Amino acid sequence: MLGAFGHANEIRSKHSKSPIGALLGRNHDYVKLGSASVYNFQNLQLNDLMFLNSKRIKILQFVEIPKYLNRFIKLWMKGISRRLEYLLVMSAIHVALSEDTVLKGVQKLEVGHQEKQKIWMISNKFNSPEFQLTGAYTISSHDGRRATVVFKIGDGWSIVELIVGDLLDDNEFRLR
Repeated sequence: MLGAFGHANEIRSKHSKSPIGALLGRNHDYVKLGSASVYNFQNLQLNDLMFLNSKRIKILQFVEIPKYLNRFIKLWMKGISRRLEYLLVMSAIHVALSEDTVLKGVQKLEVGHQEKQKIWMISNKFNSPEFQLTGAYTISSHDGRRATVVFKIGDGWSIVELIVGDLLDDNEFRLR
Protein backbone atom coordinates (compact mmCIF):
# COMPACT_ATOMS: atom_id res chain seq x y z
CA MET A 1 0.00 0.00 0.00
CA LEU A 2 2.80 2.46 0.86
CA GLY A 3 4.33 1.78 -2.55
CA ALA A 4 1.18 3.15 -4.18
CA PHE A 5 0.82 6.23 -2.01
CA GLY A 6 4.34 6.98 -0.77
CA HIS A 7 5.17 7.88 2.81
CA ALA A 8 3.71 10.59 5.02
CA ASN A 9 5.74 13.75 5.47
CA GLU A 10 3.32 15.02 8.07
CA ILE A 11 1.50 13.58 11.06
CA ARG A 12 -1.24 15.18 13.13
CA SER A 13 -2.76 13.66 16.24
CA LYS A 14 -5.68 15.03 18.24
CA HIS A 15 -7.51 12.14 19.90
CA SER A 16 -5.05 9.24 20.00
CA LYS A 17 -5.63 6.64 22.70
CA SER A 18 -2.66 4.55 21.56
CA PRO A 19 0.87 5.38 22.73
CA ILE A 20 2.11 8.43 20.86
CA GLY A 21 5.62 6.96 20.61
CA ALA A 22 4.28 4.32 18.19
CA LEU A 23 3.30 7.09 15.76
CA LEU A 24 6.44 9.17 16.15
CA GLY A 25 9.23 6.67 15.57
CA ARG A 26 9.51 7.70 11.92
CA ASN A 27 11.05 10.64 10.10
CA HIS A 28 8.33 13.21 9.44
CA ASP A 29 8.86 16.71 8.12
CA TYR A 30 6.05 18.09 10.30
CA VAL A 31 4.41 16.77 13.47
CA LYS A 32 1.44 18.48 15.14
CA LEU A 33 0.15 17.05 18.40
CA GLY A 34 -3.04 18.29 20.01
CA SER A 35 -5.23 21.21 19.05
CA ALA A 36 -6.70 24.32 20.58
CA SER A 37 -9.99 22.45 21.05
CA VAL A 38 -8.48 19.34 22.68
CA TYR A 39 -7.71 20.29 26.24
CA ASN A 40 -4.98 18.58 28.33
CA PHE A 41 -3.10 16.49 25.78
CA GLN A 42 -1.65 14.18 28.46
CA ASN A 43 -0.34 11.01 26.81
CA LEU A 44 2.92 12.53 25.53
CA GLN A 45 6.01 11.60 27.55
CA LEU A 46 9.63 12.75 27.49
CA ASN A 47 10.63 9.51 25.73
CA ASP A 48 8.12 10.36 22.98
CA LEU A 49 9.72 13.77 22.50
CA MET A 50 13.11 12.08 22.16
CA PHE A 51 11.69 9.78 19.44
CA LEU A 52 10.68 12.77 17.33
CA ASN A 53 12.96 13.10 14.35
CA SER A 54 11.07 15.86 12.62
CA LYS A 55 11.99 19.22 11.14
CA ARG A 56 8.96 21.06 12.52
CA ILE A 57 7.04 20.14 15.66
CA LYS A 58 3.95 21.80 17.14
CA ILE A 59 2.57 20.69 20.49
CA LEU A 60 -0.66 22.21 21.79
CA GLN A 61 -2.26 21.88 25.24
CA PHE A 62 0.31 19.66 26.95
CA VAL A 63 0.11 19.66 30.77
CA GLU A 64 3.57 18.28 31.70
CA ILE A 65 5.49 20.38 29.19
CA PRO A 66 7.56 22.67 31.47
CA LYS A 67 9.74 19.89 32.92
CA TYR A 68 9.74 17.81 29.71
CA LEU A 69 10.62 20.82 27.60
CA ASN A 70 13.49 21.64 29.96
CA ARG A 71 14.84 18.08 29.62
CA PHE A 72 14.28 18.09 25.85
CA ILE A 73 16.26 21.33 25.44
CA LYS A 74 19.11 19.92 27.53
CA LEU A 75 19.13 16.75 25.42
CA TRP A 76 18.97 18.81 22.20
CA MET A 77 22.07 20.62 23.42
CA LYS A 78 23.75 17.20 23.79
CA GLY A 79 22.90 16.24 20.21
CA ILE A 80 19.45 14.62 19.90
CA SER A 81 16.93 15.72 17.25
CA ARG A 82 19.51 16.87 14.72
CA ARG A 83 16.82 17.37 12.06
CA LEU A 84 14.84 19.79 14.23
CA GLU A 85 14.48 23.27 12.77
CA TYR A 86 11.45 24.57 14.67
CA LEU A 87 9.55 23.57 17.81
CA LEU A 88 6.40 25.39 18.93
CA VAL A 89 4.76 24.59 22.25
CA MET A 90 1.48 26.28 23.17
CA SER A 91 -0.26 25.72 26.45
CA ALA A 92 -3.04 27.32 28.42
CA ILE A 93 -1.74 30.29 30.37
CA HIS A 94 -2.26 28.53 33.72
CA VAL A 95 0.52 26.05 32.78
CA ALA A 96 3.61 28.13 33.49
CA LEU A 97 5.95 28.03 30.51
CA SER A 98 8.23 30.50 32.25
CA GLU A 99 11.83 31.15 31.35
CA ASP A 100 12.90 30.07 34.84
CA THR A 101 11.19 26.69 34.52
CA VAL A 102 11.90 25.85 30.88
CA LEU A 103 15.52 27.03 30.89
CA LYS A 104 16.44 25.95 34.43
CA GLY A 105 20.07 24.80 34.40
CA VAL A 106 20.50 25.64 30.69
CA GLN A 107 23.51 27.70 29.63
CA LYS A 108 21.96 30.62 27.75
CA LEU A 109 22.56 34.17 26.64
CA GLU A 110 19.70 36.68 26.68
CA VAL A 111 19.37 38.44 23.34
CA GLY A 112 19.75 42.22 23.32
CA HIS A 113 17.01 44.81 22.97
CA GLN A 114 17.60 45.32 19.24
CA GLU A 115 17.44 41.58 18.54
CA LYS A 116 14.25 41.30 20.63
CA GLN A 117 12.67 44.03 18.47
CA LYS A 118 13.54 42.05 15.32
CA ILE A 119 12.20 38.83 16.84
CA TRP A 120 8.94 40.59 17.75
CA MET A 121 8.56 41.97 14.21
CA ILE A 122 9.30 38.59 12.59
CA SER A 123 7.05 36.78 15.04
CA ASN A 124 4.10 39.09 14.50
CA LYS A 125 4.40 38.59 10.77
CA PHE A 126 3.05 35.09 11.40
CA ASN A 127 1.07 35.43 14.65
CA SER A 128 -1.66 37.78 15.66
CA PRO A 129 -0.39 40.99 17.28
CA GLU A 130 -1.94 40.24 20.67
CA PHE A 131 1.03 37.98 21.47
CA GLN A 132 3.60 39.70 23.66
CA LEU A 133 7.28 38.73 23.59
CA THR A 134 8.40 38.10 27.18
CA GLY A 135 11.91 36.75 26.60
CA ALA A 136 14.40 35.45 24.04
CA TYR A 137 17.61 33.52 24.63
CA THR A 138 20.35 32.01 22.50
CA ILE A 139 21.55 28.50 23.30
CA SER A 140 24.17 26.27 21.67
CA SER A 141 24.54 22.52 21.31
CA HIS A 142 27.76 20.61 21.85
CA ASP A 143 28.08 20.06 18.09
CA GLY A 144 27.94 23.80 17.31
CA ARG A 145 24.27 24.21 16.39
CA ARG A 146 22.68 27.41 17.70
CA ALA A 147 19.06 28.09 18.52
CA THR A 148 16.89 30.87 19.86
CA VAL A 149 14.32 30.10 22.55
CA VAL A 150 11.45 32.61 22.42
CA PHE A 151 8.80 33.08 25.12
CA LYS A 152 5.44 34.74 24.39
CA ILE A 153 2.09 35.15 26.12
CA GLY A 154 -1.29 36.40 25.01
CA ASP A 155 -4.95 35.62 24.54
CA GLY A 156 -4.89 32.89 27.20
CA TRP A 157 -1.83 31.13 25.76
CA SER A 158 1.72 30.63 26.96
CA ILE A 159 4.09 29.95 24.05
CA VAL A 160 7.66 28.70 23.73
CA GLU A 161 9.47 28.44 20.40
CA LEU A 162 12.82 26.78 19.76
CA ILE A 163 14.18 28.04 16.45
CA VAL A 164 17.35 26.36 15.22
CA GLY A 165 19.65 28.52 13.12
CA ASP A 166 19.86 32.28 12.79
CA LEU A 167 16.25 33.42 12.81
CA LEU A 168 17.24 37.07 12.55
CA ASP A 169 18.61 36.42 9.06
CA ASP A 170 15.76 34.09 8.07
CA ASN A 171 12.44 35.98 7.98
CA GLU A 172 10.58 32.87 6.85
CA PHE A 173 11.88 30.46 9.48
CA ARG A 174 8.39 29.06 10.16
CA LEU A 175 7.86 28.25 6.50
CA ARG A 176 10.83 25.87 6.12
